[in-house]
Amino acid sequence: MKILVVNSHPDRSESHIYATLRKQAIDIEVICDPASKWREFLETNEVPVMRLHYQSRMDFPAIRFMREKIQAGSFELVHAVNKRSCTHVMAALTGINIPVVSYRGIIGNISRWNPETGLTYFSRKMKRIICVCEAVRQYLLSVGISEDKAVTVYKGHDISWYQPADRKSFEEFGIPGNAFVVGCAAKIRPRKGIDVLINAIKSIPEISIHLLLAGEITDPSIPALVKQMHLEKNVHLTGHRMDAPKLMGACDCFVMPSLRREGLPRAVIEAMAQGVPPILTDVGGMPEIVEHLVSGILVPHGDSGALAKAIQQLASDKTLKTSLGVGAKARVLSRFNIDRTTQAYKEIFSTVVLQ
Repeated sequence: MKILVVNSHPDRSESHIYATLRKQAIDIEVICDPASKWREFLETNEVPVMRLHYQSRMDFPAIRFMREKIQAGSFELVHAVNKRSCTHVMAALTGINIPVVSYRGIIGNISRWNPETGLTYFSRKMKRIICVCEAVRQYLLSVGISEDKAVTVYKGHDISWYQPADRKSFEEFGIPGNAFVVGCAAKIRPRKGIDVLINAIKSIPEISIHLLLAGEITDPSIPALVKQMHLEKNVHLTGHRMDAPKLMGACDCFVMPSLRREGLPRAVIEAMAQGVPPILTDVGGMPEIVEHLVSGILVPHGDSGALAKAIQQLASDKTLKTSLGVGAKARVLSRFNIDRTTQAYKEIFSTVVLQ
C-alpha cells in the first residue's frame, strides 16, 4: 500500500502514526511545510518528506507540484488532512482516479453549497473523513455527509510524551508556592469562553486561586477584562509557550471553558496524561473525553457559577482531586491511546484502497 500524506503541520500524534505505519511496511510519504515542527522527527524515522509552503489560499504552483508527485509516485491513496490541503489535493487530482481520506477536528463551517467544501468533503473521490470525536461526526452527518464516509477515531497519545514542569517554574509568573493553580492552554479567541473562566476566578476570593493562561491571544478583550477586574496578580497571561504542556502538567487542575464548536482539544488530553484533573464544559466532543466525577468534571457552558463551584470543589477536596487525576490518566491510557489510533488509521486506509 502506497500513501501520500498532505499535511502542512502534522502534530505529534499524526507524526507518530506516519512513522509507525512506515515501520509496518506501509509505503508512506509526507508533504509538509518546511517549518513544520515535526518534520525532522519524520525524516529521522525514515519517512520521506517533501517540503511545500502554500503561498496563497489557492496556490497553483503548489497544485502543480502535488500533481507531478502524485503522477510520478504511483500512490494508491492520498490522505489530505486539513481543509486547505483538501482543496489543493482535489485540484491536483483532476482527471486522476485516486481515493482521498481526510480529517476533521472541529465542528462547523461545512456546507454542500460552499464551493471549497462542496468540491472536497462532498466529492466522490473523498472516501472517508476521519472525525476526531463523535460530536464532529454527528455534525458532518447533519450537513449531509453520508454515514459510510464519516468515521470517528480519537486522536491518540502516549503518556511517556509528557513530563510536568517543576512547581518552582511558577515563580516566573509570581505565583506563590501555596497557591491552587488552574491551568488553561488554548488559542484565546471568543468561542473559548475565557471570559467565563476569568469571571469564575473573580468569584472565588476566599482561596488563593491563580489562573495560568497559556496561548496566543487573539481576543483583545481578555487582557482588558483582567485589568478591569483587578486580577493582574491572580491571572497570568503567558502568551504562546513551547513548554505549555509541561506547565499545564504542574497545575492543580486544567479548565477548558469552551462555548461552542469544540472538537477534542489536545491540551486537555495532554494535561490528563500527566494526572491533572480536568474541568470541561458540555460542548462538542468534550463530554466524550471524561466521565463526570470519575476522570474529570463536566459543567454547563457559559456558566461561571458552575465553573467556580467545580474549581472550589477540587481546591478544597484533595482526595477528590487526586482521584480524578488518577482517573484522567487512566482514561487517556484506555481511550486515547496512540496504538489504537494508529491501528484504526491503518484499517481505514486498507479498506479504502481495497474498495
